[in-house]
Amino acid sequence: MCKAMSTIGAEPPGECTIAGSLTCGRASFLRWKVTGFSGLPIVLLCIHVLGLIGNAVWHSPVFGERERLSAGYYHWRTLDFRKNPGNPPLNDLIAAAPVLLFARSHSQEVYLDKVLDPKELLTYVFLGRLALIPFSVLGGWICYSWSRELYGRRGGLLALVLWCFDPLILAHGALITGDLCATSLGITSARAFWLWMRKPTMGNSVISGVALGAALLAKYIWVILPPLFLLLWIARRFASPRPVRWPFPSQIIVMCLLMIYVINLGYAFQGTLQPWGTFQFQSPGLQQFAVDPKHPESGAGSWPREIPIPLPQQYIFGIDAIADHLRLAPIETYVHGEFFDTNVWYFYVYGLLVKMPLGTWLILLLAIWDWLTTKTLPAATRELSRPENFAAHQTEATELPGIRFTDGWWTALVFWLPALTVLVFVSSVTTIKLLRYLLPMLPFIFVWVGRTTVWAQQGGRVRNMVLWVLTGWTTLSSLYVYPHSLSYFNEAAGGPSNGDSHLIRASFDWGQDMLFLKDWVSSHQDATPLYVFCLNVSDPEQFEIHSQPIPQNGPEPGWYALSASILRGFQRQRLVSGSDVSNGSQYPALFLDETPVGHAGYSIRIYHLDCHQANAMRTRLGLDAIPCSEQSAAGNRRPGS
Repeated sequence: MCKAMSTIGAEPPGECTIAGSLTCGRASFLRWKVTGFSGLPIVLLCIHVLGLIGNAVWHSPVFGERERLSAGYYHWRTLDFRKNPGNPPLNDLIAAAPVLLFARSHSQEVYLDKVLDPKELLTYVFLGRLALIPFSVLGGWICYSWSRELYGRRGGLLALVLWCFDPLILAHGALITGDLCATSLGITSARAFWLWMRKPTMGNSVISGVALGAALLAKYIWVILPPLFLLLWIARRFASPRPVRWPFPSQIIVMCLLMIYVINLGYAFQGTLQPWGTFQFQSPGLQQFAVDPKHPESGAGSWPREIPIPLPQQYIFGIDAIADHLRLAPIETYVHGEFFDTNVWYFYVYGLLVKMPLGTWLILLLAIWDWLTTKTLPAATRELSRPENFAAHQTEATELPGIRFTDGWWTALVFWLPALTVLVFVSSVTTIKLLRYLLPMLPFIFVWVGRTTVWAQQGGRVRNMVLWVLTGWTTLSSLYVYPHSLSYFNEAAGGPSNGDSHLIRASFDWGQDMLFLKDWVSSHQDATPLYVFCLNVSDPEQFEIHSQPIPQNGPEPGWYALSASILRGFQRQRLVSGSDVSNGSQYPALFLDETPVGHAGYSIRIYHLDCHQANAMRTRLGLDAIPCSEQSAAGNRRPGS
């Protein structure tokens, strides 16, 4: 029998725990033993899946979902990956798989808009969302298993709770936009590489190569992983006071070959092994390495023009498209009530401050404080986090006199280097700011803060109570807003009712609440005329919302359904296309001074204007008043008035 290292969680003696499985010489990627309260991870993941299904059912398509679904369907039918070049195809292929399974009557058509009518498209958006939910389950499981390996069962459960109830995870885990898929595969790849560093065997190198290839197929941001892994491996060698054995070259070769194979498999091996000289790049950064087609015999690209590139041509072009996009002028960014035409470098930090639950923030700050001040941790945790023990599988915890190796800088580097690299990279991008781009850093934080459970157990009942309260705060804060997780803002920011004063668009109002508007209209049949102007991707008629466009020549009596982004001034130029009223485009912002009579979710507010209120607003705009009669005023009264 192997002797378990873990002293956390009181595993039965004589059995190998997940924390000690590698020490016992049996590396396991997803090993789990159902004993005691170990069934809780399954319960939490089931609750998480139900929450994702609810979000998938109750929310209308958001920006990008229809395009991703259409691209995936096109990829399946044609094996042509030029559609949606800014994203690798893995997410889109999986989301579009239900269309292939159930839309058989149009087997020869390659354009999804011609295959499905608008109502059918809504159904397949929902099915595409369901097809991607397993990625969120995978991400939660990796958080649990990794944190449990380091900090025991309680650490794993804490990481899993933070994943399962985080509003950003709940919101984007039920969308086709690809961010959650990339997030889960990124942490999975890091976990696999961690296992290979701890035990460099051929089996672990195979797992690491496949996981890394899958992450690179999910989102281009993960091109940072190979250099990050190299840095971590180098840091491990320099950090260890003992000699660290070099891995067999065959393992590294197998890892790289499998990574390349998986990427090519995702593109059906289309355009692979093309000579470097055939690539015509658009971005200045890559153009300097390309061959000038007018002078192929000269320049920096002359000597390697015949070298074949072992990656799909469209994958290389996708990276080029992203690089070319980064040099464009910044798109208008809204932060804390103001629009900026320049790069708002603090956008993502500010977004985390107002969008991450306060309970999670306090747990994170507690983990940082404990990391900075703690001298020792239990033997299992201390030994697991020492880089020299990655290759030395001891069964006894030992001390190294004079060396302060705790769960300190090495483990922190493993998690914070990828997280901060993602933060710095997306913050440096000047073109567009969307908080969902920050999702890939979250699971690294969730795993690492599992260390607070060790702090709690060492401090007795009071510390345990503090951690319980903070975890419960995060959970209840998220569930209180559910199913409107996309519009979540924490209590310090004023909650979702005040969210649009901080951020708009994809961080709050992304077209997700049209089905809630449909429910409101169904229960208010006499709310006519109804003017709808929302940041939505579909015509309101597709949701059986009978409405009119907002009047272009200034406000008129009636009912107005306006999304928060419109109220705050986003895309205001679309209001008066062809209108000769110069200031008519500003009048939706005046509704912020009015009290809404209803809401559809948190992102759509419903207002009622009678004739006198409409004229008062027109006077503020410098527009002519419209005639008011008692009959017209009576016809526009609120129901029940």
